[in-house]
Amino acid sequence: MNRLYILLVVLITSCSNELEKSLIIDKIPDDPVLTISIKEFENVNFQTLEFISESVDFDFSSIENYSSKGEVLISFHYTSKNKLDHFLIQDFPDTLSNKFVDSIKYGNHNIYIDKNSNYVTNKNNFLFLSKNKLLIENVIRNSTYGSNLEFEKFKNLYHNKSKNISLIVKENFNGLMFMDIPQSVKRFSNLMQYEFDVLNDEINVLGFAKSDEKRKIQFLNNLKKSSTDFFDIIPENFSKLKRISFEYNEVKENLNAVIQDVSIINYEIDSIFQNVSEVGELVIENDTLFLLNFDDSNEINSIESIKGSQFYRGQEIRELSKNTLKIDLLSFHEFEKFKYFTKFENLVVFGKNENELENVILNYKNNLTLSKQNQFEKFRKKIPSKSVSFTLHKNDEDLGNTYIYSTEEVGNNLAYFSLFTSPSENKEIINKLELVSKTKHSQNIVVKPTLVKNHRTNDLNIIFQDLDNELFLINLDGTKIWSKKFESRVISDIYQIDMYKNGRLQFVFLTSEYLYIIDVKGNIVKKTANKENTSKKYLSVFDYDKNKNYRLVVQEGKTLSMYDSKLSVVKGYKATRSKKTIANKMDHIRILNKDFLIQYYEDKTFTIYDRRGRERIKLPKELKYKSTVFKHNNKLIFLSEENEIIRIDISGEISYQPQNENIIGLVSNQDMLTIHTDNKIIVNQNELDIPYGNYTTPRIYQNYISTLNLDTKELYLFSENKKIERFPIFSSNFYDFSTREKQTVLVVVGDQDELLYYTVD
Repeated sequence: MNRLYILLVVLITSCSNELEKSLIIDKIPDDPVLTISIKEFENVNFQTLEFISESVDFDFSSIENYSSKGEVLISFHYTSKNKLDHFLIQDFPDTLSNKFVDSIKYGNHNIYIDKNSNYVTNKNNFLFLSKNKLLIENVIRNSTYGSNLEFEKFKNLYHNKSKNISLIVKENFNGLMFMDIPQSVKRFSNLMQYEFDVLNDEINVLGFAKSDEKRKIQFLNNLKKSSTDFFDIIPENFSKLKRISFEYNEVKENLNAVIQDVSIINYEIDSIFQNVSEVGELVIENDTLFLLNFDDSNEINSIESIKGSQFYRGQEIRELSKNTLKIDLLSFHEFEKFKYFTKFENLVVFGKNENELENVILNYKNNLTLSKQNQFEKFRKKIPSKSVSFTLHKNDEDLGNTYIYSTEEVGNNLAYFSLFTSPSENKEIINKLELVSKTKHSQNIVVKPTLVKNHRTNDLNIIFQDLDNELFLINLDGTKIWSKKFESRVISDIYQIDMYKNGRLQFVFLTSEYLYIIDVKGNIVKKTANKENTSKKYLSVFDYDKNKNYRLVVQEGKTLSMYDSKLSVVKGYKATRSKKTIANKMDHIRILNKDFLIQYYEDKTFTIYDRRGRERIKLPKELKYKSTVFKHNNKLIFLSEENEIIRIDISGEISYQPQNENIIGLVSNQDMLTIHTDNKIIVNQNELDIPYGNYTTPRIYQNYISTLNLDTKELYLFSENKKIERFPIFSSNFYDFSTREKQTVLVVVGDQDELLYYTVD
């Protein structure tokens, strides 16, 4: 009996001690809006802590002066309007005296002040720290979260954590952001717990909560997971895609259960949604579009309010006289404002105007969609193939994560959120095409748009002329800087010079009547009348020694006029008249400090002059050109009418290389020789296949070779050994290349009144 009594006393004492032992969460001041819980601080993943710091905008450095170990908890409280103060709880360390600069008395407790103006005290072997003295006082007098009816739900979340670090967030906190993406707890519950796996740039976030019936997440109740077809039409330049699996009867039931509107007895959905399997909201720059996936591609044709239609790139865009497809899902309450749509088989895209849909069609026709993007396809293998609801964000690649994928689910009143992103696996530089902007002009563009430097903004602009002879300078986004009407069409390339040698650039070009120099504001700086009334005139601009001593060469008929940058005639150039009619603009080639000026004639012969107009190399009379003359390996090179590749060295020695295949075009620079045959582009012996067709002469820009199929209106782009990914693209006639911030850019005339601006790498 005595042994039994002793054992009972031990058990009672043990239970009593256990009941008296306090949990760390019992010491939280009332009404925390955020709580960071760390089970073992000595095993903390500091990358995770840094991620949480960025997600809630809190700097942990203010609490690093205390040697934390064991369990640590940081809660955040609104102590005044919009002011958030933190409260730290941890095991009481042994040495603190050297950290304090002052102290005050509160009841029987000392409250210390450290060198960082934190208030610190201890109670029941816990250390408490905060910038707000009131929070410390509340805990001292036991005014804690435990007396709040909400505490039991909070405690259940706390006990269900599985990671070393967790974050519990209350619905009235609006500052939660994961990777700059705002998060809403309110749609899930009044409290939600998040756990994290963070390793370098690979990030996983899992959130869970008990959700009541009136939360917006209940829209998804009992919906089945399914795969999406939207990736096949989503342009690469999107910023966000939200998608929900759709089941007509379940969605209707959920909407009627969640929507709290006494004016609506029964929420109805248009019957057209009965054959919809998924809905989506797509954001591209500042445009929002809505997506529907139909079981039957003809279902959309049953809409009776179709007002009219038009075609873009061969695809129909229809206009509605009214839209009755409103639905309170995602942002679909705005759906009724969208009056235009286009179809991609079962997929239907709605937009507010035709231009938004044209952008989607353009990217689709150019194969610039997510499903055709290798980097996204690698990411896609890491995310679930089926989901109820997901949001896909395209992130800034400089952050290390191109795509951010999050999902939402609900079932049995439990709500789940997950976020996933991983670093880009492909670190090598890949040539790729991306559409940056598309702009429509009021008239057809008749002069090649040229990418030019704006010295005032240090950015690129586009200059072009339309059918009304109006010259335009626009930004890359299509915004007009100025326009100026001229008496006739620009008939030359548009060049830029620095006539005052001060970094302020001017434009030089030729019309039938005048040679013009205008400034970046569109003002005429100088002009001079052309000498002859001939239909063919040519302009070349040379800077022999790269010292801005420009030579402006105007050729018309059988005459040549050479001007300096002030439009004064340059004296000393001898070859101002020829016996033959000039047929092309003069070329300047420099080889080993020698200048070669090539003048072409209508009879397919040419003359090689030096910079004073003296014949530099005597050519055989029977030698005729098919291509113009280029530089290659310190020799002059061109294609003759006899289908021979002709090389001329600086001493005048000529070599002939007959070709077995019919050569259509030849272009070259010092290191790259490009030959166009019937169905090949041959670059330094590398053969690249192209379809048979009527092509423009290839052009070289840096390490790229381009050519345009005039029959199919397809622009091809190659490097030395391969076709650039995503080419060909549509171009009706003109295009131009330049470089912006070490990136190759391309401007293309799509339809004849349309400018498209791309980045290539």
